[in-house]
Amino acid sequence: MFTLPQLENQMRTTYPSKVSSETQSKRLTNISTIQNTIAAAIKANNLKYQEKEELLIFFHTSAGEKIGIQYPGKESAESGNKRCPYDFRPKIITSDGFILKDLVFADMWSLVEQLNTTHHNMLKTLSSLFFQLGRMTNHQLTEEEYDYSVYDNNNHLVTNGKRTIKWNKLSLDQEIIETLNFFIPSISIDENTTLSFEAFIYFFDMILQNEDSKYHYKKNDLSSGRITTSDSMLLLVSYFNGHTTLSTLLQRFVSGFGVGKCQTNEIEPATEGLIKIVNRKKELCNLLVSMEISYRENSIISVSGTKYNISLKLPSQKIAILSISTPSTEAALTKKGWRVFNFEDSVSETYFSNLKSAIGI
Repeated sequence: MFTLPQLENQMRTTYPSKVSSETQSKRLTNISTIQNTIAAAIKANNLKYQEKEELLIFFHTSAGEKIGIQYPGKESAESGNKRCPYDFRPKIITSDGFILKDLVFADMWSLVEQLNTTHHNMLKTLSSLFFQLGRMTNHQLTEEEYDYSVYDNNNHLVTNGKRTIKWNKLSLDQEIIETLNFFIPSISIDENTTLSFEAFIYFFDMILQNEDSKYHYKKNDLSSGRITTSDSMLLLVSYFNGHTTLSTLLQRFVSGFGVGKCQTNEIEPATEGLIKIVNRKKELCNLLVSMEISYRENSIISVSGTKYNISLKLPSQKIAILSISTPSTEAALTKKGWRVFNFEDSVSETYFSNLKSAIGI
């Protein structure tokens, strides 16, 4: 188990100033997987909101709780623009088998407020968690079997079984989970009900997943969803830690129609430095200018009639730096004698150091 300073150090990460392609790819994979799973279940078991619903369990906590999703949700029965056939609601089942009432995003605010009162020293870690949940930095592609149960409108079991699902699952290090559970043993839902902090994190991840699925269906893009929702919680923690004023907090939530955007330059202060935001292209250009090394931005290299977009090019050294590298692009450029790097991998200090060394900086 970690001490609190060690835990905070474990929660440090470096992330690009723009949402990475890895994050977006993970989001799209999970959206597609969850929607396909729900669609197949609805068809196979003739599911209908409040008449016949399926509960699918994704997580089991150290305290014996189960966290999953139940569908079809309320918005599957709506009409017009409000309808979302893949709507679901996250569910928590306590260790004694009691299914908690449906919690919504607003309930998360009160739980964070509770944590501010009872475990204020954990808010720094919580801010990093919220950011990383939004960007899916701790989600790993896994394929597992998950238990499901189908219930009628009287909550009687109709059938059950297992579903094999391949998706990007939240996979926190076990020692981190143990440490979180030690420092925050439980959170009160009401006078008679508590849940573990581990369950809170898994449950919130499922809320974020529902936001992604719902808004991607409605808008057919990734402009809304888990990132804006997790950043809203990050902004709330930032307020409790004194880094965001009440007026700013309220203005952001009002202008964002219930979600508060955390600006890029506010993320590091909001997480008290646990999250480091970098713009490697800007950093490198500044270094090149200071050392009077010539370069070209946003240029083209043609190889056998195919044009490749190059984010930054150093012709004298035949170094090409892409925004995002693909094996085919890298192979083509390398074959023509270029040394190829990319800015997305440059988020890593080691990779960025190697790039600078190749240039001679």
